[in-house]
Amino acid sequence: MAILSQRVFMILVICCCATFAECMTMKYKDPTQPLRIRINDLMLRMTLEEKISQMTQIDKSAATPDVMKNYFIGSLLSGGGIDTVNKFQKGSDPKLAVKKIGAPYHDVIRKGIATIKVSYASWNGVKKHQNKELITGLLKNKLKFKGFVISDFMGIDMITGPAHANYAYLIEQRVGAGIDMIMVGNNYKEFMDGLATLVKKKVIPIRRINDAVRRILRVKFILGLFENPLNTDLSNAENLEEQVERQNQQDMAMQAMCIDQSMIPLRKRTTRILAAPTHADNNGNQCGTTNLSAIEDTESNN
Repeated sequence: MAILSQRVFMILVICCCATFAECMTMKYKDPTQPLRIRINDLMLRMTLEEKISQMTQIDKSAATPDVMKNYFIGSLLSGGGIDTVNKFQKGSDPKLAVKKIGAPYHDVIRKGIATIKVSYASWNGVKKHQNKELITGLLKNKLKFKGFVISDFMGIDMITGPAHANYAYLIEQRVGAGIDMIMVGNNYKEFMDGLATLVKKKVIPIRRINDAVRRILRVKFILGLFENPLNTDLSNAENLEEQVERQNQQDMAMQAMCIDQSMIPLRKRTTRILAAPTHADNNGNQCGTTNLSAIEDTESNN
């Protein structure tokens, strides 16, 4: 019996040593390794489903512990996405996009910006969420953007009319256009299953998936999320809703909107100002539609 116990003990020791050795050889866990080595090492260990999970951003209301554990979700959105206007611009010169609209992107990309979000808008009748020429051709290839492109809230559903019609086509168009992380809200299962099916049928090439995941992992490694995960302590979360804190947030948003040599701030000698329509008297919507005040206003009106 003693001999048997010793053998069992030795087997356990060997297994523990093997597990420890495996962890030590996981280069993606070693912050001293070059970024490229860490990304490649982790991607070689990932299944197709795990890669698709990294490309998926879900609403926080759907992010239960079991969902996060079972689906390895790549990102969470705060919730409260609000429909925007200005969706159907047409007749624009593509050269103007590069010269005028694209001008600010040159500087921020050069400084290493990590993410860029696509808007609901259209460009010459093509939804930006499916505009490969802008996302891949201009942003990634010409401007050399190395971060990852994220969609707007359920932007995939707005490519067709009615919304959400032919969902497989919507996934193909958006991922194929070059969007790397998809903000799907609560509809994550249908999206993840649909994308996996399209890859297995070779409708979407695996190199597109690998490019997206490599970009996402690059940002996460640079942020140090593998060594220092985000703090999950929510003990002070209620303080964010206090009036003083809200006022501080609004002050910061107001200062951020005051651009030198522009219309804002207005000159002191201005005597009459017309503010219209309903959002003109709504601090939340003026500071962005996903802040707490705007979300509460939307929920109270529904």
